[in-house]
Amino acid sequence: LVFTNMDICPQPYFYEAVAELIRRRENAAFVIPRRTIRADFPDENHLDRMYLEFGVGHEGFDCFVFPRSWVPRLDLGSLCIGIPSFDLALILNLEVITGFQTRILWGQFLTFHLGDDKAWKDKAALNDHNLGQALAVCERLEAKCGKIPLRSKFEYVRVWLTQRPAAPAPPHLKAWKMAQQRLAEWSSRWCVRKYRKRLGLPGW
Repeated sequence: LVFTNMDICPQPYFYEAVAELIRRRENAAFVIPRRTIRADFPDENHLDRMYLEFGVGHEGFDCFVFPRSWVPRLDLGSLCIGIPSFDLALILNLEVITGFQTRILWGQFLTFHLGDDKAWKDKAALNDHNLGQALAVCERLEAKCGKIPLRSKFEYVRVWLTQRPAAPAPPHLKAWKMAQQRLAEWSSRWCVRKYRKRLGLPGW
């Protein structure tokens, strides 16, 4: 299943590249942060030019890939889609289901968004509602699975939601987690680069 915010644009090779990533790692969860490109393209007739834009990385999460059979296992409370904290609650769920092995594909050229308008910023009531729901989801899932591994994606999201610092972690653990992330990014980047080259799109 691919769950993507409605204002996110896939690159033309998106589904082929994602299918290859799934074949490499079945029963995995992938989170794909977008790249933000300039917003001055008039309409969809300029897609070919949009595909050429490198843009910049974005800190939010707006595209998720995971087995469809996991849907009944998700605990999302009464969260509203399209509003911050929904994405974080979904990552918490995926972390528990995968045994804290969710893969975030930072910096990949798989999806993009025109500009960074943050249309949700003026929806204070919905933002507050979603934050409360996400915190409740975090509490329920943590009670369900017990001790949360240090420097897991679950811990990362919990820190983001609660604004409380993470527990201290040994230097070797932080180095190991960073190395794992870098390896995952490198492997995914080579996969994506192959499809870009096939379509004559510039690499990076």
